[in-house]
Amino acid sequence: MIRKCSICGKRGADLYRSSSGEYICSKCLEKVVVKNVKKTLGKTRRLTTGMNILIYGTWLSPIESLISMRIVPRVESKYKTKISIIIPGDMLNYTQNLIKSQWSVSTYNYRFKGKQLAECVLEDIENARKIGLESGFDVVITPYSRLLLIKAGLQAILAGRKDLIKASRPFHDTGPLVISALFGLEKELILKYAFIRGLPLLEPKHSCNEMGSGNILFNLLKDSHEVEFNSLRTLEILAEFAETGNHSSFISSSEEEH
Repeated sequence: MIRKCSICGKRGADLYRSSSGEYICSKCLEKVVVKNVKKTLGKTRRLTTGMNILIYGTWLSPIESLISMRIVPRVESKYKTKISIIIPGDMLNYTQNLIKSQWSVSTYNYRFKGKQLAECVLEDIENARKIGLESGFDVVITPYSRLLLIKAGLQAILAGRKDLIKASRPFHDTGPLVISALFGLEKELILKYAFIRGLPLLEPKHSCNEMGSGNILFNLLKDSHEVEFNSLRTLEILAEFAETGNHSSFISSSEEEH
């Protein structure tokens, strides 16, 4: 028996979203992803009409990079933003069906120097920020999933590296503003969306160690949505203690949308 979509109630469902218990059809899945990205971008309360936005692709999150290229321009289209894309040179072949002729597209080459995942995330964010700053962009969109940032943050805490805890932040107010647009989407949904939309299921390319001192914890994490959601709040609490003098929520869930 084919389940009906829990959202529209008309079409047959193409996937089951275990985090919400919803059955979702392909058409409504697009709406779910767009709505979620819009909500994440709105939490900054900093995006306005006519901004120059750079979408940054990376081999730390290759599937998410392709999804960002597909979704972010749709979210920002009504705000008359100027969209530009920069990706690793060897990722260009996978983007041909996603890139529009009116977008500015360029490539970069970067090799991670860090050994731990948290170090590599911060290196990548700094690379994106520098490119955005040098080219005069108002906002840089990075594609990291929530699960990747949770792993980086927990790794930093377990290793006693307070300087690396900020790798978990979905927003970096660094001039230009750096935002992880897919932070609100669980990894499970990201993979299902990419598969249904026919996007290449690319494997990350890096030598950054995701395990570090948290071997057991990271093995438990895997890609379970239950552990992912629970670990988010755990990371917030741990970070409050780890960051001396910082008693605010590490990843704010109370920011207003605009």
